[in-house]
Amino acid sequence: MNDAIEKVRFVFEKQHFSVFVYFENGNIDSNEKTPIYIAFNEKRPIIGKAAFEVYSKKPQFVVFDLIKLCSISNSDIINPKWGFKLENDENESIMVEFETLEGPRRSKVEFLLALILKKGLENISKNGIGKDVEKIEIGFNGIELNEILENNFINAGKLLKTDIVFV
Repeated sequence: MNDAIEKVRFVFEKQHFSVFVYFENGNIDSNEKTPIYIAFNEKRPIIGKAAFEVYSKKPQFVVFDLIKLCSISNSDIINPKWGFKLENDENESIMVEFETLEGPRRSKVEFLLALILKKGLENISKNGIGKDVEKIEIGFNGIELNEILENNFINAGKLLKTDIVFV
C-alpha cells in the first residue's frame, strides 16, 4: 500500500492490544490482537503470542499485566501468577525485576511499554505501511485511564521519539 497514513491508533485491553492504521483515502488496516507479554529468555525480547507461550514453561522470564503495572504507583502489589517482582526505585517509579539469559534484570515499566509500542509499529512496517510514525493515538477498551498510566505512555512515546495522544 502506498496510501498516505492519516493516523495510527493502538487500542489496549487488559492483556492484548491491536493496531489500526487509518489512511487518507479512507481505508483502514488492522492487525490481530497481540498479547501484552514480553519474554526475556533469548538475546532479544520476544513480544506477543510467542512470549505468551514461553510463560507456561518459564514464567520467571516473562512480564505481563503491563497495563496494570503502568497504572500503579506502589510496588507492594503481588500476584502469585507473576514470575517477576516489583519494587520502587529512588524516584518512587515502579521497577520490574525478571530473569534473562544473563541473569536478573530490572526495568522501568515505561521502557517495557515502549517495547510493546515498538513491536506494534514493527508489525505495521512489515505490511509496507512505513515506520516513521510521529504520533500514536492511544485508546482503551475496558481500562480506565489514570494519571500514572497516562504518564507512562507519554514517557514510552518519548523513548520512541513519538508523540502520544489519547482518544
